[in-house]
Amino acid sequence: MSEKYNEYLKLLKNYVESEDYKGALSTTEKMIEENPLSYEAHFFKAMSLANLISYENQVVSDVVKSAYEAYKVLGDEEKDSNRNALAEIMGSGFSNMISVILKAFEEKRPSEQLVVWITSSIESMEEEFRKALSYIEITDDSEYIRKLQNIIVKKVGHTVAAVWNDAVFKDYSRDTLEGEDKWTDPEYRPDEKIMVTFAKEAMYLVSLLSFSEKKINETTDPQSIHELYNNKCVIAYRIANAKAYVFHKELYTDGLTLRNHFEPLGTLPDETRKKYFEISKKYDELAYEYEKKI
Repeated sequence: MSEKYNEYLKLLKNYVESEDYKGALSTTEKMIEENPLSYEAHFFKAMSLANLISYENQVVSDVVKSAYEAYKVLGDEEKDSNRNALAEIMGSGFSNMISVILKAFEEKRPSEQLVVWITSSIESMEEEFRKALSYIEITDDSEYIRKLQNIIVKKVGHTVAAVWNDAVFKDYSRDTLEGEDKWTDPEYRPDEKIMVTFAKEAMYLVSLLSFSEKKINETTDPQSIHELYNNKCVIAYRIANAKAYVFHKELYTDGLTLRNHFEPLGTLPDETRKKYFEISKKYDELAYEYEKKI
């Protein structure tokens, strides 16, 4: 290696240690000019690009390209020993892209169109990751895909919780309206538009949780699973109350929709399954009480 290359390498290590990935990226490009066959230069370029992914800088394809360039310069034995590290780097890039996609959900009002875009975009990221893994000759990608799916479950859960707390529940819940005992006062009737909008937006959150639920696998963190189902239970309860106090004709039809969303799975803990049944029962009770009052 040239003296200049070695100077760049020392500089690169300092940038990486300080997490200055812009400086690291610039340095790797200079290293590649000095030595186009440098594994280190291509590897750290991929790492830098992965860490620089943002809403304004969606460069996951460049991460894959740099990782593949790093892979190509290796001999057969070196490929075997470095394949996992390259897969992890690409995985971090796709993980960061999923964060970028979900950020759009936090910045806009929940809508059916937005949920469709987010779920299709995340599915696209998962498929692109599969293709990327094939470039470095990983034939069994299940381990890496499960890791990405676990990230999806966790990040979707955090996003839904944030949107629920900061927007949907905050803006439309009776708990935020003035007065006491709004949920139980039989004389109180909120503006229908408020509750209709609340119920719709809450169901969009449920749709996103249901999407992430499909990504649960045998390696998913139990805490992430618990948070997902807990979020569904909390939101379901609020939707049930909102609809039961406002609607009449659509009440039981919507109740069936709720049950479809919250049907217990055989893999769920008994406690969570019990909560689901309680939600369905609560819905029927509220519906019956409302029927008696009209």
